Amino acid sequence: MLWLLAALLVLVTFSLELPVSQQAMRATNGNGAVYVTGQPATSTDAAAPGPAASSSAPVTRSCGDGEVRCFSPVLYAIDTVVPLISLDQRTTWYPDPQARGGRFLVWWLNLATLLGWLLSSIFVLSLARLSRST
Repeated sequence: MLWLLAALLVLVTFSLELPVSQQAMRATNGNGAVYVTGQPATSTDAAAPGPAASSSAPVTRSCGDGEVRCFSPVLYAIDTVVPLISLDQRTTWYPDPQARGGRFLVWWLNLATLLGWLLSSIFVLSLARLSRST
């Protein structure tokens, strides 16, 4: 069961490494500035839900001189798949459904979260069963 969880982590990491996924990821700071993981976003694909969509804050590159956490596909995958671990990647970065590939990425990451919870629960239950039978 653990190998399925590891395979899911690899799949999510690989999908977040793709350029289309990188271009769909957004983050906002407390002032409403929008950050992207790669090249600066254009004004049409930078429309993020929430306060950033209504503000005219400039779109800047990833991390923004420490304004937001830098995007890490590996840490984001762990934060998405493994329950009860918060690395603040998923709370900082989100896929923009208005960007190219963003809707699919929202769907895929939500599915990966559900599968992660399911596989982790099965793993923990199997450990509990093993410890009880000895």
